[in-house]
Amino acid sequence: MDRVSKFIASLSAKDQQSIIEVIAKIRAIDTSNLDIKKLQGYPDLFRVRIGKYRILCRFHKEYGFVIVELKLRNDTTYNF
Repeated sequence: MDRVSKFIASLSAKDQQSIIEVIAKIRAIDTSNLDIKKLQGYPDLFRVRIGKYRILCRFHKEYGFVIVELKLRNDTTYNF
């Protein structure tokens, strides 16, 4: 199991459902109605905001969006 799956499994059922729905939209490249922004300083990195959680993903021309990380929003969320 990868880190994103482990993180989702540790959340409440309500949070799990909302995050899974957003991930399905991201994978289908349906970014309408999502709070998505390109991160400054990174050519292909985006963040999707879901309440207090952030999904960090990269966009590849061949594969579409690839999820890099799922984190609880805090001071170190965007530090790489």
